[in-house]
Amino acid sequence: MRIRPLLFVAPVVLAGTLFLAAPGAVQAAGGVTETGTATYEVVPAQNLIQVTVEVSIRNDKPSQASGGGGVSYSWNSTTIAIEQAASPVVATSNAGGVSQSTVGSDNRYRTVKLNFANVFYGQTRVVTAKYSIPGSPQAAGAFHASAGYASLCAAAGGRDSGLLKVIIPDGYDLRVDSGGQLTKTGDSGGKQVFSSGAQANPKDFWTCVAARSQATLSHSPVTVGSQAFDLQGWPGDSTWTAMVGNNLSADVQRLEDLTGLTMPGGTIVIAEVGNGGLTDHGLGYDPATKTVRIPQSANPAMVAHALSHIWFNPTLLKDTWLSEGLATFSEKASGEGNYAPCDKAPAYPGSGAPDLMTWHTLNLNSTIQNQNVYDWQYAASCAFFTSVAKAMGPDNFKNVLKAAAAGEMAYNAGVPGEKAGGAQLPLTSQQMLDLLDERGMISAGVADLDQAQQLLGGEGVSDPATLAARFDSRTVYHAVAAKAGTWKLPPVVREPMSKWDFPSAQAEMAGTRTILDLRDLIEKQLPSFSLDGTDIQTRFESAATQADLDDLAALMRKVSDASAKFAQAAQSRNGVHDILQTIGLIGADLDTPLKQARADLQRIDPDAAGSKAESVTNRVNGSRTIGLLWVIAVGASVAFVLTLTTLLLVFVFLPIRRRKAAAAGAAGGGDAEPPA
Repeated sequence: MRIRPLLFVAPVVLAGTLFLAAPGAVQAAGGVTETGTATYEVVPAQNLIQVTVEVSIRNDKPSQASGGGGVSYSWNSTTIAIEQAASPVVATSNAGGVSQSTVGSDNRYRTVKLNFANVFYGQTRVVTAKYSIPGSPQAAGAFHASAGYASLCAAAGGRDSGLLKVIIPDGYDLRVDSGGQLTKTGDSGGKQVFSSGAQANPKDFWTCVAARSQATLSHSPVTVGSQAFDLQGWPGDSTWTAMVGNNLSADVQRLEDLTGLTMPGGTIVIAEVGNGGLTDHGLGYDPATKTVRIPQSANPAMVAHALSHIWFNPTLLKDTWLSEGLATFSEKASGEGNYAPCDKAPAYPGSGAPDLMTWHTLNLNSTIQNQNVYDWQYAASCAFFTSVAKAMGPDNFKNVLKAAAAGEMAYNAGVPGEKAGGAQLPLTSQQMLDLLDERGMISAGVADLDQAQQLLGGEGVSDPATLAARFDSRTVYHAVAAKAGTWKLPPVVREPMSKWDFPSAQAEMAGTRTILDLRDLIEKQLPSFSLDGTDIQTRFESAATQADLDDLAALMRKVSDASAKFAQAAQSRNGVHDILQTIGLIGADLDTPLKQARADLQRIDPDAAGSKAESVTNRVNGSRTIGLLWVIAVGASVAFVLTLTTLLLVFVFLPIRRRKAAAAGAAGGGDAEPPA
């Protein structure tokens, strides 16, 4: 029930005094105060809901003197909104009769004007309207009242202040499906009373509730694979139980095949509910109680939709469009029709720009346009998932959903189950889009990095500037990842990408590229040398801050310098040496320090490696001098030997020769001249 703010004016002139039946839309300060209480009582034995609306109108507008006469103000009408399915209204007041007429109608309510005797200054009129709403188990709409189950939607009474009461039998558990909350305020005479409390703006308060009596429900156990279900139907409604049971086994299998996900285990309750839910057509899943809600009038496709919410619900996905888009896609793709996709989303039927992030629900004041926007949301979100699933293929789509269910980060380092720092479920739209792109589109070889987000560009999921920054950053990210090769990009890059902090990500990727450039330079300087598996790779892949990158870059520069020295030393050792260098390197051990330098590089000790490499280079560079010294030394030694030989000839062998000659002359008996 809702109170219409429009009242009616009927001026009457009596004995020189003007009585005005003024509009009650003015606030209490304008002279009239209207308070009300709307009470909805569930009566299962009669399959109906009894409604009582009590409105109290008080006139505090005093008479005013005017030109020898006076003007008095009185109120004599108000309007209330009656559900279309309601019985005729019986209206009474505490003073005089009440007449009524229908003055308006929409798809849910008819507006009834109640006329009563004039309420003059200082008076209070209490008007009571009573009617009933049929609530048989097969009734269409939001109203049910039967043994085992009841549901209704209602609004508070009054205009300036008011409240709503809902009364249900003992043994029923009440749950608010949508709208405002109710608090239990009484329990007596076999009835439970729930109240909204006083509402300052009663026209804005509404609620839709359901109540179940567990003791009277039917229970039908069903097991599909390893998953147990308990179908809880209304007493006597075997049709619903049969329909759900007949579709359950096939739907569970098809959903698991489609998504790659598995049922959570334990026992899942599938509860029969009313047909008039204002959220997701009455379908839903409560993770806390592991209860699936399926309306009494559901069709087989709705069973698949409801079952998919076992996975796709607010505990996994933060934004409603994700859960409903995946559930609607699952309903269509896993239902009959051989995986028929959702059609392309129709044109947005609302005013302004479409915005899937602001999920529109229906309430008791919803218009036909509201209903159209509500339906469009399902079509648009389903069309998005249909498009990306088709682009990435079934296996990649399953991988995306598995990663989402595990709460994994999109930009992972190949570590199973890796999550972003501080990340926890539920996943945001940004995180889900990243998973679709990085785990789905990229894995499928989709080259267009903009394809998935273009589908959301006009749906309000993110602003165009942010999506453009994301595209630019992802372009750089994949270029850096390609350059890194088998090295995994570090958390300092992947974390800001996951958080859509693209300025930080771009800055960190610049530092990362510097390190990779140094790595490539080192390996170019030493073709047979690799930093794979070294401490540098470990530090690179684990860098979590800019300071980590800066420290690693400084170390890489030292390693680069050392590798340059090593390359120079190896070239010096292996180069062509002249005769003096060859002589100077005789006996020199160049291999040992080079081997040690290479080992130092492998264990990332650039200081030791550089020192040993320099010792080899210095030894080769000094070899010519050493060779020359060797030549000089050898020449000097040869000259010394020759000189010594000459002296021996002069001082040893020549005297001997002379003595021999003299002896020969003496033996010949003559004077003989010594030989010249």
